[in-house]
Order: sequence, then C-alpha cells, then structure tokens
Amino acid sequence: MLSKVSEDRIPLTNSPNRAASLAHYTASTGSLPNLSKRIPSDAEQHKLDLLKQIEENKRRRQLELEKEKMEEQKEIERLERYNEKMRKEKEEEERKLRERARQAEKRNEQMYEPHPRPQRRRSSPPPPRKEQRRSPSPSEAPALEWWEKKPSWQQRKELRLANLHEKRINVLKRELLVERYSTQDPFDKINDTLQPVTILLLQWRITSHEKLLVHRIGVNKDHHLVQRKQIPVVPIGLRADLLLMQAQVLRRCLEEQAGRIRRYEHTCGR
Repeated sequence: MLSKVSEDRIPLTNSPNRAASLAHYTASTGSLPNLSKRIPSDAEQHKLDLLKQIEENKRRRQLELEKEKMEEQKEIERLERYNEKMRKEKEEEERKLRERARQAEKRNEQMYEPHPRPQRRRSSPPPPRKEQRRSPSPSEAPALEWWEKKPSWQQRKELRLANLHEKRINVLKRELLVERYSTQDPFDKINDTLQPVTILLLQWRITSHEKLLVHRIGVNKDHHLVQRKQIPVVPIGLRADLLLMQAQVLRRCLEEQAGRIRRYEHTCGR
C-alpha cells in the first residue's frame, strides 16, 4: 500500500510546473522546501503567479508615475528659474532706463540753469572824433558825391555795346579754331593711325526758315574734333561716303565763319 502511494506521488513531484516552483523557492530561500508541508496544486500555483505578476505591474506603474511626477517637477522648476531670470533682466533694464532719464533731466536742468555772467570792467568810451572837412581851395575842383560818381545812362550803354562786341569776336575766334584741323583730311589721319577713335558727326536740322544749323565744335590739344554741345559720336566702321559728306559740310561752315569774323572786325574797326 505504501509503495503504491509513493508511486502515485512521484509524477506530481516530477511535473514541470512543480520543478519550476521548487527551483524558484530554492533560489529565493537558499534551501529546499519542507516536504512535510502541503504542496500547492498547479491551479493554485498559476493563481499565485498571476497575483505576483499583478503586484509587479502595479509596482512598475507606480514607479512610472513617480518618475513622471519628478520630470514634471523638474520642468516646473526650470520654467520658474527662466521666469525669474527674465524678471530680473527686465527690472535691470527698467532701472537703467530710469537712471538714464534721471541723468538727462539733470543735464537739462544744468543747461537751462541761469549762470551769473562775469562782470567785465568797461572802460570809458573814447570821446567822439569830430570830422574835420577840408574846405575846398579855389584852385582844386569840388569833390563829387557818391551819386555823381556813377556812370551815366549813355556811358553804361556804350560800355555794354563794347563788351557785347568783344564777346562776339571771342566766340567767333574760338569757333574758327577748328580750321586748324580742316587743313588736313580727317579720313587720311584716321587711316594712318588706325586707332579705335571716334569721329564727330555733325548734327544739323532744318528750321521753319529753312536754314542749316550746325552745332558748335572744337579742337582739343591733339587736333581731334571734339563735341561741345550734345553732338553724337559714331565709331569708324560707318560708311566712308557719309563721313566724307559730313567733313565737306564742316569745311563749308568754317569758311562761312571765317568770312563773318573778317567782316565783323572790318565793321568794328571803322
């Protein structure tokens, strides 16, 4: 009978769940369980494992909540430190503004504060001098007054005409300076130098009186034609016949100007 009972209990002790339970108990207590105590069944052991897992989950959840609270507390403290720093900076800036305003007000008060002027010792003014007018001698001519020293209307008119004649002669002479270049064909000179220079093109227009008007031109120190009043310039690569026609018109205009100057000087010399 005893052998039969022992044989029936051997499979229970050698089951996998039982072996795992014994191993866990041995690891936790360091000794083998007391076989005299009641050994729980598989269903009870499963229930105990579930309860243990539930407790572990609760403990883990509690730790996570505590960790979240700690992080929230740290974030709140960080925000409080930042707000405190910003408040101090704002107070410092306001204090500096008040200090500058106080200094500016003090400078204005010092500027507009009446300062006593140092009293200067004034010397007595010199006695007024009496103007002594010399009596004109009978041999000397009487002195002219300021209104008598001005030129008369006729004198001013003659002076104006003389200045006008002189200006006209100078203008015609300056315009005639271009004749220095007209003695040499400009196209020959350009072909000889073969430089990337520009040639002056005369610009003329027909007025209501059908008169040919030519802009003023001049000569620089290198005897090259230059413009004076808005005369367009073109590169060398244009048609030669057009440039030749422009040069001929220029030569005729110079001859007419020279004749005008000679006639004008002859008229003024009379």
